[in-house]
Amino acid sequence: MAAHHSRSRHGFTLIEILAVVLIIGLTFGFVLPNLDSSRSRRLENRGRSIANLVHVARQGAITSGAEHRLWFQLDDGIMRVDWYVTEERADEAYGGPTERLAEVKPEANGATTVSLSPPEKEGRDYYPVASKYGENASLPLDYWVTGIETPEGFIEAGEVQLVFGRDGTTDYAEVLITDAWDNQLIVEIQPLMDRVRLRRPEED
Repeated sequence: MAAHHSRSRHGFTLIEILAVVLIIGLTFGFVLPNLDSSRSRRLENRGRSIANLVHVARQGAITSGAEHRLWFQLDDGIMRVDWYVTEERADEAYGGPTERLAEVKPEANGATTVSLSPPEKEGRDYYPVASKYGENASLPLDYWVTGIETPEGFIEAGEVQLVFGRDGTTDYAEVLITDAWDNQLIVEIQPLMDRVRLRRPEED
């Protein structure tokens, strides 16, 4: 009786290899477009957050009658909305009217005199608005404001301010956002049309 020897298979056939390659190709074909789409949506969401700050600064200037600005510290990635008011008005916005104590000065004979002179700082200056938009904020990890196009040129470092007059008007500006995958988005502030537009650099 003849003995039957089973043959063990070594390696893969050409058809099996082609099948694996086809499956991998189809998987990447579905995953990569979805991944790019997800990154694109997240980048646009970052752009909308800055557009919202622009809207807050513009509307705040109109409703309060005080100049507002959207302030950036590009080196640290910080941004916030400030308004240009007196210190007293800023204090009132934060916690209601604040009472300034008169300065009491002792005299040599034990008597006291009360100074009724106004506080030293009566001029206006920029103070953070009394809301969450006045708190220092930054974009999430892997996203940066890499530069801002202003009438003075493109600025990549230091402080930049986009100022809104009491009627809400401002200069044309572009805020460039970049993510960790080198995708970029421009937040375009259009003063004449009173709107903010999100666009890609390749759309220029």
